[in-house]
Amino acid sequence: ETFIAKDAMQCGYCVPGHIMTAVALVRDNPHASREEIVETMSEHLCRCCNYPNILAAVEEAVQRAR
Repeated sequence: ETFIAKDAMQCGYCVPGHIMTAVALVRDNPHASREEIVETMSEHLCRCCNYPNILAAVEEAVQRAR
C-alpha cells in the first residue's frame, strides 16, 4: 500500500526486491530509524533513481507497524 501511495513503483525493475526487504525490515524491526531503513534498503539498485519515494514508502510502512 505504501509503495503505491508514495509512487515508489516506476518501471518495476527493482520493486520486488525492495518490497521483500521492506516487509522483512518492518517485521524484524518495527521501530527502525531512518538510518536503519537507508542502510537496509541500500543493497538494492533502482534504475529510475526513485530512492526518495522508496524511502518515503518504507518509512510510512514502519510508522504503520508501530
